[in-house]
Amino acid sequence: MAAGYNSCAKAKKGSWITLAEWKKDDALDEWVPVCVKTEQVDGKRIKEDVWYRLTDGEFTEVEL
Repeated sequence: MAAGYNSCAKAKKGSWITLAEWKKDDALDEWVPVCVKTEQVDGKRIKEDVWYRLTDGEFTEVEL
């Protein structure tokens, strides 16, 4: 689980990943969470040992 701004996570098949997505709220002049999502690592949709970030509410692969 990774819930901080711009956070990433990876996991083994059969486990779960939870990520949070943040957006800048200019009116408040701070970052606010807009989405939290959990998926099971199935090896197909969510791959084992691949880094993911939440982008527009969807898990997206990232290179670190």
